[in-house]
Amino acid sequence: MGTTEIAPAILVIDDDALIGRAITRLAERAFPTFQVLWATNGIRGLELAQQHAAQLRLIVLDVQMPLLNGHLLAVQLRMLVPDVPVMPCTSYKAMLPALLELGCVVPVIKHPRLVDELPERMRQAMAVAVPALPSQPWVAALRQSGDAVLAFVGNRDPGSLAAPERDAAAQVRKAQELLAKYCARFPQPAREIIQARKALEESIRR
Repeated sequence: MGTTEIAPAILVIDDDALIGRAITRLAERAFPTFQVLWATNGIRGLELAQQHAAQLRLIVLDVQMPLLNGHLLAVQLRMLVPDVPVMPCTSYKAMLPALLELGCVVPVIKHPRLVDELPERMRQAMAVAVPALPSQPWVAALRQSGDAVLAFVGNRDPGSLAAPERDAAAQVRKAQELLAKYCARFPQPAREIIQARKALEESIRR
């Protein structure tokens, strides 16, 4: 008896219905032998990533979404499927340096010619070696923030809704403090570290 071959998969995580549907259809045309999955939020994206971990070859990630933003979701995905390339797709350039520090592949900036470029960028992303998730304090703080959000979603008791949100904000502030200490220790910290610090500050203001 022959065995059923499982098709490789691409996961698109984007809460914008128009863009998410367009990227999904584009991927289906460019990679006809692949199964293309689409999640409209980060929670569902994590569920699909876990369910299809053995098949996943690429995750296309919108970084500006409710509950789990790009930094928090990228850390969770990197932990869940560490060998799968995560390709950020966004118009928020300020968030990109920290995503690269987290081991994501070169991001795609949303612009009118995205449809023409995306298939080749996806092929390139699937061909690169995926680095390990950095074991740095600010990454651990982002992971804990993501864990707090997931706990919040999993526990909808009205009396406990505020605590996880406070915990998540506290962890992001902790990441900011750790980055500030790092910058203070070195007269000229790496540009990526400075930009990561700026991105975290912007996420607190939003």
